[in-house]
Amino acid sequence: MDREGFLDAWSGTDNSQMIDDTNAEIARFNAIKGKTFKDSLVTDREGVRLALLCAESWYLGSASAQVGREKRHAAAMYKRVHELRSKLFGRTRLEAMCENSVSVPIHKISDMKKSGLAPREFLATLNQQ
Repeated sequence: MDREGFLDAWSGTDNSQMIDDTNAEIARFNAIKGKTFKDSLVTDREGVRLALLCAESWYLGSASAQVGREKRHAAAMYKRVHELRSKLFGRTRLEAMCENSVSVPIHKISDMKKSGLAPREFLATLNQQ
C-alpha cells in the first residue's frame, strides 16, 4: 500500500524514472506475496528488506495520522515490523547515524566551526567549562 500511495502521489509528474522504479518495487513485492516468510527470504532477501521498510513507513505514518484505538494499533504494528526488520537486517544507515550523532546547541555552532573541532570534541570542551 505504501508504494501504491507513493505512485498515486507522483502520478501526473514527469519523473518517469521514479515511477518506473516504484512499479518495479511493487512487482518485486507481488512476487514474494503469498510465499512463506522463510521462502521469501531465500528467493528475494532484499525484496523482503524493502517490503519491511515500506511497511514501517506505512505504519508510522498511519500512527501519526490516527487517534485512539487505530493509533495504538498502527503504533504496535510499526513496533513489530521495526523489530523484525532490525533483527533480520540490522540498523539502516540513517538509524546508525542518528544513534551515533551528538547534539550541539544551535547558538554554539559558529563557535564550533571557528574552533575546527569535531562535534564530539567541541562538546567535550563545553562540558569541561
